[in-house]
Amino acid sequence: MRFSIVTPSFEQLDLLELCISSVADQVTAKSEREMCSLNVEHIVCDAESPGIESFRQRMSARFPSTKNYRLEFMVGPDRGMYDAINKGLKRATGDLCAYLNCDEQYLDRALNFVDEWFQRNQSVDVGFGNIVVTGAAGNYICDRTAVLPEKWHTMTSGNLSVFSAGTFFRRHSVVDRGLFFDPAWKAVGDSAWILALLDARLKMGLMRRPLASFVYSSESLSMQSRAKEERKRLHDSAPSVARVLSPVTTFLSRWRRLAAGGYTVAPHSYGIYTRHNPDQRSEFNVPSPTHRWPGA
Repeated sequence: MRFSIVTPSFEQLDLLELCISSVADQVTAKSEREMCSLNVEHIVCDAESPGIESFRQRMSARFPSTKNYRLEFMVGPDRGMYDAINKGLKRATGDLCAYLNCDEQYLDRALNFVDEWFQRNQSVDVGFGNIVVTGAAGNYICDRTAVLPEKWHTMTSGNLSVFSAGTFFRRHSVVDRGLFFDPAWKAVGDSAWILALLDARLKMGLMRRPLASFVYSSESLSMQSRAKEERKRLHDSAPSVARVLSPVTTFLSRWRRLAAGGYTVAPHSYGIYTRHNPDQRSEFNVPSPTHRWPGA
């Protein structure tokens, strides 16, 4: 397989269906003349959601295995989202790996672009793309531009300058070296994982293109009190000089985002699956895009 995509799942089967659809159609030819050369396995690690068995049967019938695509379910208890991701990554066979949450989708032809980008950048271990943030109905909220992560800023802010839905990495550089997520973290495990990759001195790069969508919700894990507690713990683990200089590293992160074009997004459109139209992508035009996070 060229790609292994892991999705941790628990009690979000309506969103999981849309997520699966967005991965499955990455290997669909867009015209009769076009041949798809991608090979994708999608590993769903579900923590025994109610109705998962009937859902698995329905999805397996809707998206049967082909020479280019395989949908696999691993159903069983886990110690949280990051433990589920680790289980999927240990099962992965693809050259390029990623994880995609239930409330996230790949944009049309995203994996084609990622495949070509990694072929052009053979020395890069981890690549980061941009994302589009939407509402529950697929409506546009904002764009978010990835910036290469920096250790002190990641530790002291607790916030990442990159996004899990737009992150891809070579299996031999990460999984085969045992650089897994720490399941002791329940909300900011992504930040801790990125710090581990930085410590391992992996080479990182920016793909400078929207690759995925993310559904914004005030009820998401990152908004809960557990996340605030873990961010503080991560902050307190930083060297004292890093904590003192945190305003400087925050300023530099914003400057790098400005240099990456994160504050001047051009008009665009995107297509995603929605609850109202789960069988095909719905197109959304964005004549006046913004970078502003809701409430910021």
